[in-house]
Amino acid sequence: MNTEKNITFLRDYQPSAFSIEHVYLTFDLDPEKTRVKSELQIKRLSPQQDLFLQGEQLELVSVRMNDKTVEYIKEPHGLRVSNVPDTFSLEIITEICPKENTALTGLYISNHIFCTQCEAEYFRKITYYLDRPDVMALFTVKIIADKREYPVLLSNGNRIESGDLENGRHYVVWQDPHKKPCYLFALVAGDLSYITDQFVTMSGKNVALYIYSEKQNIDRCAFAMSALKRCMRWDEKTYGREYDLDIFNIVAVNDFIFGAMENKSLNIFNAKYILANEKTATDQDYADIDTVVAHEYFHNWSGDRVTCRDWFQLSLKEGFTIFREQSYDEDQHSAVVHRIRKVQDLRNAQFAEDAGPMAHPVRPASYMAIDNFYTRTVYNKGGEVVRMLKTILGADTYRQATDRYFEKFDGQAVTTDDFVDVMEEVSRRDLSQFRLWYSQAGTPRVHVTRDYDHEKRQLTLTIEQHIPSTPDMADKQPMMIPITTALIQKTGETNTYPVLLEKQQQVFFFNNVDADTVPSLNRHFSAPIKLDMTYTEEELLFLFQQDTDGFNRWEAGQRLACNIIFDDIPPKSYLDILSTILHNEDMDHSFQTELLSLPSEKYLHEENRGMINPLDISSRRRQLFLNIARELEPILLNKYLALSSPDHAYSPLAMGRRRLRALCLSYLVALEKPDYMALAFQQFQSAKNMTDSVAALTALSHTDTLERVEALAKFYDDWQHEPLAMNKWFAIQAQSTLTSTLNSVQRLMQQPFFNLKNPNNVYALIGGFCGQNSRHFHEISGNGYQFCADCVITLDSFNPMVAARMVEPLLGWRRFVPSHGELMQKALIKILQKNDLSKNVYEPVSKALGEQ
Repeated sequence: MNTEKNITFLRDYQPSAFSIEHVYLTFDLDPEKTRVKSELQIKRLSPQQDLFLQGEQLELVSVRMNDKTVEYIKEPHGLRVSNVPDTFSLEIITEICPKENTALTGLYISNHIFCTQCEAEYFRKITYYLDRPDVMALFTVKIIADKREYPVLLSNGNRIESGDLENGRHYVVWQDPHKKPCYLFALVAGDLSYITDQFVTMSGKNVALYIYSEKQNIDRCAFAMSALKRCMRWDEKTYGREYDLDIFNIVAVNDFIFGAMENKSLNIFNAKYILANEKTATDQDYADIDTVVAHEYFHNWSGDRVTCRDWFQLSLKEGFTIFREQSYDEDQHSAVVHRIRKVQDLRNAQFAEDAGPMAHPVRPASYMAIDNFYTRTVYNKGGEVVRMLKTILGADTYRQATDRYFEKFDGQAVTTDDFVDVMEEVSRRDLSQFRLWYSQAGTPRVHVTRDYDHEKRQLTLTIEQHIPSTPDMADKQPMMIPITTALIQKTGETNTYPVLLEKQQQVFFFNNVDADTVPSLNRHFSAPIKLDMTYTEEELLFLFQQDTDGFNRWEAGQRLACNIIFDDIPPKSYLDILSTILHNEDMDHSFQTELLSLPSEKYLHEENRGMINPLDISSRRRQLFLNIARELEPILLNKYLALSSPDHAYSPLAMGRRRLRALCLSYLVALEKPDYMALAFQQFQSAKNMTDSVAALTALSHTDTLERVEALAKFYDDWQHEPLAMNKWFAIQAQSTLTSTLNSVQRLMQQPFFNLKNPNNVYALIGGFCGQNSRHFHEISGNGYQFCADCVITLDSFNPMVAARMVEPLLGWRRFVPSHGELMQKALIKILQKNDLSKNVYEPVSKALGEQ
């Protein structure tokens, strides 16, 4: 593969030489041969003579210009038409086979339902087109299909016409009044049921809301509908964004690569982020539905009405929308608990990404496969960048700036620089240094030293930043980093200061400070950094008990746990505080759960000083986990029994009780006492909701007991015909700490109820093992690495995007001790040797091996 020819660079961006004013699409649907007629109204924008339209895997039937035949050249990746006039109409007829489309991009079939996924560059698998986000057009879509098989026909915009045709067929015409890029095009056709509701906007307009699913699932759509209405109201109140059409449709399908897709007015969802009731969905499922519905709806403005100029600007819509989504979640639930969990996600995945071969800025400079840059960096770190902007500007100025952004760029395709330009315009402050967050990769490491002058009662903090070198750039410039800081006195009195780090090193002075005052830095995780500051054990214990910032209180506990795990520090004082937390009857149960939970193994990998020894880290963490269980056993049991409740509501109080109860049970079952096995099995048998059932099954899954075998068998008997529940069953077994886990995963893959072509199955079972089971994925024989490589090779032959996701756990091999790293390298080499490797997989693997 000639990699240079396959790399796209931001520096090479050129505006399109043509615009498309209006698109008229006609789909004559058939699973094996769908005919697509595309009529494009095209206008020249520059002197370029040739028109090149991207197209892949299309059977070209005909091409006509201004209703006349025209000469053209069909090339491997598109269609070239020469000597075109300044304005013209181009009619193209193509045929495609949705039934054979296993990649789940373009137009494909999921459980007899036609559906589309066009982001990022897959509209070209439907018809020849200028498949780029800065070409925005009006779309009118006519869909023709068998009425009995496909009674529901949906596309973007408003339904303007429908009728019956000969031979039992019918048609519907949809028209979107807003210009959009083709990646936001959507089509769904199938035998679907729906629930409906309405929403009255802040200006008094009625919006009809519909959620479609397969008929057997329609009774599980109500929560998603309530979530939709909540986020619509929140976006009006918080950002002043009102919905702009008369109808909003959501469709849930089983086979979908992503969580959902924000197609204008027709959001297509992975079913796991729509379907829920207390019997089939856990509390986390409900929370995820609330989050994903909000995220996709918020895209109506931050992504649809204002979109990205090119795919390097992906974070313009995704990072901004992630921050909007997270702000919504913090308003709906415990802000501190939500913040803790999102930072855990960032540290577990994005920090590793920044330290690995695929490290890239929030705005990448190049890519081979754009699908590989739908990353935690672009999304999650991009969201942190917007959060920092709000911190620096202040809430009121930030809101004025977002209003100006939407007003100024409505209906346009713009860049991250345009976004920051508006922030500068409204705030009247220079943010040129802040833009480095978009162009520099790597997680900043911030080192803090302190000095105290007893005579002046003055505390001095010297703060120094270092941006690690990454494959794309060695020398980095200092970033603008907001580090929200507080000084906490032993009396509990707290004074907060907005510290803004703008140089490589800065000194900050704080006057009238007591000698025993403890600094609390980067409160609420105000910046996505690694913070190095030496605390005494006494100071960390104080912060773990007294810090008024919930996030930093939790952070102090995590640091204490890390010190115990890595440095063999006696845990008695730490355990005493855990005991106090367990006895606290007034604390939010979800917050208690976070304070009582140990750092994840992935986070410990990031905090490790030196080469990563995954089995040693796993063993050390397990030792502390068992120590907590043994020392706090009676308290954990009493708390578990006290938290029993018939309340199955989706409410912060009820969810918190269930979370804390599940954690207590996991500690107790780890002691491997028969009474606790029986207790877990009893909870499993008597559970009235999926949360309690999964909690008990998860605890038992790590035990080599009859209770585990019986519980797994009963869960299968109860839920074998429910795909989303079966994914939980797969994931629980894939993450088991039993030594037989890899064999179990391989056996499950051979069963008829596992479908390798279903992304949810793959993410649950293969992803659950390779990405979430550190102990056995990193087993010293290297069998876990070879298993991962074999799965990637198989998946790559029919779904490269899913394959690229599955290879991620191998990419950081250079950071591991040789006994592991060399075996991971061997697995990567095996993948690279595959013939016809997709660019989706070739890009990360070749970078990991240093082949690029």
